[in-house]
Amino acid sequence: MDKLLPLVSVIVPVYNGEIFLEKCLQSVICQSYTNIEIIVVNDGSIDNTSLIIDRYVKLDKRIIGLEQKNGGPALARNKGLKIAKGKYVQYLDSDDCLHEKAIEYLLDKAEVRQTLRNLEKHLSLWI
Repeated sequence: MDKLLPLVSVIVPVYNGEIFLEKCLQSVICQSYTNIEIIVVNDGSIDNTSLIIDRYVKLDKRIIGLEQKNGGPALARNKGLKIAKGKYVQYLDSDDCLHEKAIEYLLDKAEVRQTLRNLEKHLSLWI
């Protein structure tokens, strides 16, 4: 992984997501842009969600599993955000999947916008 590339944190809150979670996580693991951390927050699930998270934490070193008592997706996202190290954050619900180039595409757009903002700041100093 190139440390010069910005890290993207993907935060996945999940409650009783055993049916969809594996497909969701596979879509993140298989991203064309690989400098990512995947933070999966189990929001007090009572199904096999925690087993799936544990399996994926062992499968991919980019995955971090967190647990909390059921508090809803907003609290789960915030818990993930507290430990996120990325320059950018992508929230993803556990029943959603990403296109394989989604993060690459969004990152490219964000970086172009940031470059344009920086250029505008520098140009305004000369005007």
